[in-house]
Amino acid sequence: MGVPPAIRLLLVSDTDSIRETVTETVRDPPDLRLTAVETPADARCHLAATPADCLLVDAHAGTESLSAFRDTMQAAHPTLPFVVAVDSTRTPPATLSVHAAIRTDALATLPEVVRVLTDTSRRTDSPAVSAEHS
Repeated sequence: MGVPPAIRLLLVSDTDSIRETVTETVRDPPDLRLTAVETPADARCHLAATPADCLLVDAHAGTESLSAFRDTMQAAHPTLPFVVAVDSTRTPPATLSVHAAIRTDALATLPEVVRVLTDTSRRTDSPAVSAEHS
């Protein structure tokens, strides 16, 4: 059966503390591989060349609208799980549709959140699962 491929997590954040915390959080799990970029534009360029299994976006970073970036990602990568990281003093807009929101002071739970989302996404995309439910 083999070992499943590593989960490719793409972090979009220009905040050093968030980048450092996420890097530290996913350093040990062997099933997670992190790539960090600073801006939504960088993320689009990265995704054009390299696939990702999950996208983690710092909700408070950058100048591009989070909703606009989410819409762009949804159109280009409809099955890519989109997770926002928010600090404890703010919440994402109620109209923002995301797979999960995680508080920046609770990033220790990030590996499990990513595993659940990507496992669900991979099963949904699987031809065997699709055939069972058609």
